[in-house]
Amino acid sequence: MKKILLFLASLVIISLFFVNANKAWGSSLPAPAPYNENDTSTTGILFGQEHSYSVVFRANGEAVVTARLILHNSSDKPINEASFQVSGATSQEMAVYQQILPQRCTKQTYDEKARAYTCQLLTDPDYSTTAYGNYYNYDYGNSSAQAETYYSKAVISQTGELYRITIPKPIDANKSGALIVSYIAKGYVKRSIGDLFTFEFKTLQVPERIKKIRVAVNVDSDLAIRGGQSSVNYNFDFFGVSQGGSISTPIADPSLNRAVSYIGTQGALLKTASELSPNETFSVKGEYAKSGWRLYAGSVIWFIIVVVLIFLIIYFGQKLFARKKSATFITESSGSATSIPLSQAMPMPSAESDKDSSIKLFSLRNNVAGFISVVLVILMTWFLNSSLFNTMTHLLGNQVGGLLLVLGVILIGLIYIFCIFGPATIVASKHGWRAFIAVMISVVFWLIIGMVLATVLFGSGAVSSGTLNYETP
Repeated sequence: MKKILLFLASLVIISLFFVNANKAWGSSLPAPAPYNENDTSTTGILFGQEHSYSVVFRANGEAVVTARLILHNSSDKPINEASFQVSGATSQEMAVYQQILPQRCTKQTYDEKARAYTCQLLTDPDYSTTAYGNYYNYDYGNSSAQAETYYSKAVISQTGELYRITIPKPIDANKSGALIVSYIAKGYVKRSIGDLFTFEFKTLQVPERIKKIRVAVNVDSDLAIRGGQSSVNYNFDFFGVSQGGSISTPIADPSLNRAVSYIGTQGALLKTASELSPNETFSVKGEYAKSGWRLYAGSVIWFIIVVVLIFLIIYFGQKLFARKKSATFITESSGSATSIPLSQAMPMPSAESDKDSSIKLFSLRNNVAGFISVVLVILMTWFLNSSLFNTMTHLLGNQVGGLLLVLGVILIGLIYIFCIFGPATIVASKHGWRAFIAVMISVVFWLIIGMVLATVLFGSGAVSSGTLNYETP
């Protein structure tokens, strides 16, 4: 019974390691790269809208959605209307602003007398290539004269979940513009037992093609999301602006500029798609919970079940093989076979009889030793990445000399060597070098099993995905 409890405890420890490792890997990921204005990887559609979304899920199941829609007018007439439909949820507190960028300087000269640059040529802003740059503050060649980005509140008419937008400043022929859309949605999230939330966010449905789309998903800071940690680093009240803003008076707000620049760029989950057809939406699925333990509870249970099943297969396979081999001892005499008891046919045990005569890959003993080795390696790795070890090294590093630090590194290396080869050496001391090889092969086997299970059960790809869906207009 004690062995069984020890075995189950080892499984739980490994599972918790993968949970903590998954959090650490998610939090240490570098910030996603912004759109590259020279990127030509998506050139299948010459014209089409470009969408960016930032979605923040809350503990009450609501989703706070902020989007930036770039509209390209490829016709020969100005456009003053746009439309979209919210799919998969009901929306409220809808707010839409047109982002109006200033012209930018593409040619400038330096005036030595004034010791300043003077702009010689102004061109129309590029809403696509400046989507994630410092697009709201163009320098005209004089540092004291900088143009501002304005936001004009749009008139909205609603029919169900279909919204028609009157664009405050019509977009001229062969020009571009951008709309900032913000709303709260209910219906993307399903709540399970123990406050586990499964979400499926769908982008806005528009009657035009979409050239490229990018979705960043976050949760509130007190929640845990599978695949990483929340990276919400701005807090701008779009809804407060929408309620207090005036349709006739454009807004110029630096904090609004910063908030808009983050749309679609930072998130625990980042998904992209390209070349969407009219009325096609892009879905992003995932899970979040109020605690990391609840978020990965199902994965931990499945991890334990799979490992136990593997050991059961090894155990019963070994029993079946041993039963067939030692049930009877067949000896040939006068052309006939006679069965005699194994106790009479086999010699008395000796010291040599404990040595393995072959490399037993399916021996329960060898696989348990290999499993223990992997557990030790995981525990050692967890300790070296823990805050306790970082604190210890920081304190000791200021008090001990370089020689002791070198000795500490050597000690850690020796501990790792013991974790890897120790169990195999202990088994080999009684059962021979073949057992040592079998245990080391088992170590590799369990490491592969562990990595596969960690990827399938604990990785962000376990439940998060992005899919395209055609919606009925």
